[in-house]
Amino acid sequence: MKQLAENAQKTLEERIEKSVRKYKQYLKGINERVSPQIQRLFDDLSKQYLCEWREGDSIYFNEFEMYIRAPYGPESCEGGSDSKAKQRVQHILSEFAAKPAPN
Repeated sequence: MKQLAENAQKTLEERIEKSVRKYKQYLKGINERVSPQIQRLFDDLSKQYLCEWREGDSIYFNEFEMYIRAPYGPESCEGGSDSKAKQRVQHILSEFAAKPAPN
């Protein structure tokens, strides 16, 4: 019985640690300097790629060393070590630009 309680405690602590790490990562992705529309773009991109905010309002992709800078269009991609990934991101940006902003 004691072993069962210890295992349950360990499992609970691991879940808490995982939740805290996940929440901290989520908070890192929030940028109060950008519009809600650009924040949604970042949120969408971060579901597919490892990215982070850099230099205030630039989105940086860790995986292939690329930046997206304002105005966040396909032409706003700079750098990039993976041309196919860059093309995919540019396509996402084209689709994003074509969508009307939500009210």
